[in-house]
Amino acid sequence: MNNMNNGNNGNNMNNMNLAPHEAIEVREFVSQEMLGIKKMNASMNMVNDNELKSYMQDSVAAKQNVLQKLQSAFGNQTGTV
Repeated sequence: MNNMNNGNNGNNMNNMNLAPHEAIEVREFVSQEMLGIKKMNASMNMVNDNELKSYMQDSVAAKQNVLQKLQSAFGNQTGTV
């Protein structure tokens, strides 16, 4: 996973290969992020405070952004991203 220092400023992320244990860790991280998104979306309707609701929406958007970046970086190497 440390192939980023190959002279092209880290733009070679699509060519990175994950070791099996790294793929498992990424899968676990993705599962946790997806669960967090589902929980926040499910509980957002119960929140009456606009500031808290806004924070939750921002958190969901940030988690979705992380998942999209992982997908573009690793593609199908992890099987679930």
